[in-house]
Amino acid sequence: MRHSSTPSNSSLFSVEGSDLTDRVHRHLSLEIAEGHLIPGQQLLETALARELGVSRTPVREALRLLVSEGLAMATPEGVAVTDFTVKDVRDLLQTEQVLDGLACRLAVANGTDRQMERLEEIMVQMEIAERDDDISHWRDADRQLHEQIALMADNQPLARFSVQVSTLLGRMRQLSARLPGRPHEANLENRRVVDALKRRDGAEAEQAMQEHVRNVEQAVVGILENFVVPFKGERF
Repeated sequence: MRHSSTPSNSSLFSVEGSDLTDRVHRHLSLEIAEGHLIPGQQLLETALARELGVSRTPVREALRLLVSEGLAMATPEGVAVTDFTVKDVRDLLQTEQVLDGLACRLAVANGTDRQMERLEEIMVQMEIAERDDDISHWRDADRQLHEQIALMADNQPLARFSVQVSTLLGRMRQLSARLPGRPHEANLENRRVVDALKRRDGAEAEQAMQEHVRNVEQAVVGILENFVVPFKGERF
């Protein structure tokens, strides 16, 4: 496991109890979503505790949470990062299509004017990053955009499920983002979503978001079927 460029482990994990478990869990979730912990990789409790500078208890609890969320799986050796099939990815993206569409509809009803302004600011950041060919910042802004819509929806169960699905799909989004021309296409699709939200047009925003996720599905599955599966097999 790589060492993160974020603040030192001692500052990240210098808390006790459930807060510490939560921080370890969020750290490992991000490492999986970003592809730093790869599918099938064993998550060794003792090694992780040593690297993060914590006891084994919060690591054990964090691993249990990862398994319950589908980010990790129980193996004869312990716990490993979950691997996927193409069908798994399709299923997740179809689920995201419904969740994100609903979030748009609720955001129209519940989002404040200031939240709408923030949404536009994030959309502009995405457009600037794409223009500058800055994939890292573009991906970060894309994540923020979807998180902002979920925030505006003001529905905690929906937000929780959306984060879980989005985290599971994290490394797949990296594939789509690096497809030539895809960030530009995604910006056009997201711009349609944002403009509909600003007009408080829930039906249009929901439809635009669902079309966007369908296009993501097409791009990701195409990459998996043509480039990933032939080299890595049915599970990746």
